Amino acid sequence: MRMTILMAGWLVAGCGGGGAMPDGGGAKRVFVTSTTYTGDLKTQGSAATGLEGGDRLCLTAATAAALGGTWTAWLSTSTTVASARIADVGPWFQLDGSKTFEAKAALDQAALAFVDINEHGQADGNSGHWTGTLPSGSPASDNCTDWSAAGSSVRGETGGVDSLDMWSGGYTNSCGTKNRLVCFEQ
Repeated sequence: MRMTILMAGWLVAGCGGGGAMPDGGGAKRVFVTSTTYTGDLKTQGSAATGLEGGDRLCLTAATAAALGGTWTAWLSTSTTVASARIADVGPWFQLDGSKTFEAKAALDQAALAFVDINEHGQADGNSGHWTGTLPSGSPASDNCTDWSAAGSSVRGETGGVDSLDMWSGGYTNSCGTKNRLVCFEQ
């Protein structure tokens, strides 16, 4: 059982999930959204682009959970690599205290813990998450038309919440399918 105690959005004590998050020291947070979305992140995020829509959806989730901070969705497009969107400010911890990534250079490698804790600090292993990114960190050709399409004839790369090696990709879904987003604090 995972239990978390949040104070102003920071984990101050935890049990069973890897202990307490470090106090200060530059540690950042990462979570999966509890809400699922189709591949048309542009429309759902009320944004000019799919990337901007994904970022807005991450911010909305973080704000609703009183996490504060600045958030970026882990998404690649045909012209943008997901890791280029993430500041080199790690390590990143999930809200249960699990260290998930040591540094930006580790984002295109296996995760240290399953990426399955949502913005409320709860394990959320029911679906994958949109990434448009292969396990190697390279952009996938499947990205729901740069996150602006939700039809069944287009596909998007997804990562698995139950895989350390394929947290960033390795699966594809119809863009009409609903998946989560991975949100990194910047």
